[in-house]
Amino acid sequence: MLNSLRQDMHHNINRNKETIILFCSITLVILLGTISASCGWLKQSEKLPAPVLLCSGKMDWYGITPGISTYQEVLDRLGTPIERGVEEFSDGQRIHYYSYPVNGGIISEFVQHRIFFRPDGIVDWIEEITADVDGKFHTLQEVVDIFGDELDIVYPNNDYNPYVRYQYDIHGGPDQVLAWSECGLAVLVLWEEWENMGQNDSAKQILTVRHPDFYDFSGTIPNLTSNVMMNFIFQPTTFDGFVKHYMYRIPYGLWDDYLERATR
Repeated sequence: MLNSLRQDMHHNINRNKETIILFCSITLVILLGTISASCGWLKQSEKLPAPVLLCSGKMDWYGITPGISTYQEVLDRLGTPIERGVEEFSDGQRIHYYSYPVNGGIISEFVQHRIFFRPDGIVDWIEEITADVDGKFHTLQEVVDIFGDELDIVYPNNDYNPYVRYQYDIHGGPDQVLAWSECGLAVLVLWEEWENMGQNDSAKQILTVRHPDFYDFSGTIPNLTSNVMMNFIFQPTTFDGFVKHYMYRIPYGLWDDYLERATR
């Protein structure tokens, strides 16, 4: 009888263990599913093609490197963001971002730095506000000095729909985007070509654009004295990788939003 009682107790203990394990497993699955549905950071991110050209410069931001750094590293380095948001782009993708204050310059009254994340929580790209943050504007010449005068593409900023050609940014322009895909850098510059004609011979330098006809853009390339307003730092990739993953997401709509804030 004693042996029978012991067997019954052992059977009950094992059954309870199985119940607890099953309950924990179900709970974990539900929890992970909830996290995945709420922030989307548990999904596998799309791999970008590796760059085929050697870049002379390297980009990161406060030690944060797109394609490598995680959202936890961002928190560890920069602290709590002033905003956690989701941006929905014209391709239907909803991408999470953190916003951090711009410290310095008049531009700080209207805009924030933003860090966008991939579905698995890896940093996708960074929108770094440049403008007058340190008391002065910086020119395209400074970018060219680091990354070279051969880039992939120049295209106009567009504050409506990036899939519609020739729809120019009438609110925040005139401005253009120049992209060095293999370097992981695109810059937004104010197009000041007409203001500087004849003032500086170096301002007339023509940059070499590898894909001048891709966007059917036949306008004038900004000169080297044009002011850089924003840097977009992303994972270095091929031009095709840039077009597929980044080109139709940066920097559409930004300056329109900023002007709305400035006029409130």
